[in-house]
Amino acid sequence: MSQKPNIPLCVDLDGTLIRSDIMLESFVRAFKRHLYIVFMVPFWLMQGKQHLKRELANRSEIDVENLPYDYEFLEYLKAQFGEKRELVLVTGSYKKYAEKIADYLGIFSGVVSTDDAVNLTGRNKAEYLEKTYGKRNFDYAGNEAKDGHIWEISRKAIVVNAKPGTIEIAKKSCEVELIFDRKTASIKKYLKAIRIHQWTKNALIFVPLLASHEFSQTPLVISALLAFVCFGLCASATYVVNDLLDLDADRANSYKKKRAFASGDISILHGLMIAFLLFVLSMIMLFFIPWKFAVVLAIYIGTTLIYSFKLKTLPMVDVIVLAGLFTSRVVAGAAACKISPSFWLLAFSVFVFLSLALVKRASELINLINSKKEQAKGRGYSVSDLTIVNSMGTASGYLAVLVFALYINSLDEKLYKNPGMLWFICPLILFWISRIWLITARGNMHEDPIVFAIKDKGSWVVALISALFLALANQSYIQIQAL
Repeated sequence: MSQKPNIPLCVDLDGTLIRSDIMLESFVRAFKRHLYIVFMVPFWLMQGKQHLKRELANRSEIDVENLPYDYEFLEYLKAQFGEKRELVLVTGSYKKYAEKIADYLGIFSGVVSTDDAVNLTGRNKAEYLEKTYGKRNFDYAGNEAKDGHIWEISRKAIVVNAKPGTIEIAKKSCEVELIFDRKTASIKKYLKAIRIHQWTKNALIFVPLLASHEFSQTPLVISALLAFVCFGLCASATYVVNDLLDLDADRANSYKKKRAFASGDISILHGLMIAFLLFVLSMIMLFFIPWKFAVVLAIYIGTTLIYSFKLKTLPMVDVIVLAGLFTSRVVAGAAACKISPSFWLLAFSVFVFLSLALVKRASELINLINSKKEQAKGRGYSVSDLTIVNSMGTASGYLAVLVFALYINSLDEKLYKNPGMLWFICPLILFWISRIWLITARGNMHEDPIVFAIKDKGSWVVALISALFLALANQSYIQIQAL
């Protein structure tokens, strides 16, 4: 498999050496820094794609060390480098990042890339290589159908992460020496990318309906179901946007680097398309839900975007905002069903979700300690904050139990025939909160406590027993204010 050292191997970057596209990587980072970028892109593109790439590169910074490299192909290149073969990075990406990547890897003898004069892709790249090396005097590693222009003048082809049609183009153009194949993202991977499992959070939309004992009203149930789907679609869109804006931080995280966009399993372009589609579907559904729900959803979207751009970097502000975003689902459910949530329900929600948000941060800090790092990338926390985060998180969880106990003490028999049965739920919540924090302290907590709770048998047992006591207490269906 080794090659003659005098035959250079020209290597493509986007989609070949890395499982991503540098121009799109630049776009999401530039957009995070300057929102107006999205309006400037069409004008820059009209001046040529190389001009667009330059403007995006000048307004962004990419951590090239944590890019999603195709490590199997990279190992092959390192082996070729060890055999003294000439390797040249030939890419349509702008020179700023092409040169940084080449410097970081240290295996390329030269870099040829898009500059201010030419966009080095397709035929432009083929013309350059033919002029520099001549026909059949170089090998080329690529991944796209448009690389066919280059393979037609190459000695041999190395095909990386390509579709079947591209492989056929390469075979018709020249001898294909190697194929580095990679499975395409499955439906399951896409569902995970939009955080379909996080839709369980949206069950909070039904809480005001259940707490007010209005669940026998079919129109309200339908409205709550529509709100559930609408909120889920919108939340999924914001999750995708958040992941795209947080690529560098996710790639520096031992767990989050496996996420679909951070790992390159799903392209940034697909992510942008998915977010747009989900958002449009969510907006269409608003026509069938009371307008107050739309107001709550708009506040949720605005807060989420501000969180993604800035608030997530501010310690304590981030967890309070997360608690508010959780609680907004309860408010959204009340708005969809035209029910007024009470002080007790909102107070309980805020304290519970603040505790869970702090669980998430504590888990991240423990992972930092295990990775022998001091500071969370893209966050405002350091490992020295773990003790106070633990203290605030447990205190917030116990305050939620206190709120629930005070609520029970304020009840009369108009809402529950046997309100005393609700007292049995208090120790169950106390046990669950304490157990969550104990698991976190031991370093066994999934960074997302909601995902952990979904998979955790203990959490399901607590939920089922609590539902049983609630059913025993809930014998009367008198219409009064929600919990």
